Amino acid sequence: MSIQDYLFSVVISEASELVTNTNLPFLEISERLGFSDQFYFSRRFKQKYGLSPREYRNKTRIY
Repeated sequence: MSIQDYLFSVVISEASELVTNTNLPFLEISERLGFSDQFYFSRRFKQKYGLSPREYRNKTRIY
């Protein structure tokens, strides 16, 4: 695993925690994690988890 792949793994893992366990808007999550563009964040998130951040939040959240 390259350093770049490792760093992406750490960042996207933190993203999944924030998406699941907070009500933060996706724009704020993407900015906190250093993504310059919310749409790029959503695309990379979906690439990793197979769901958009919104779909992931809806699926993983326990009410």
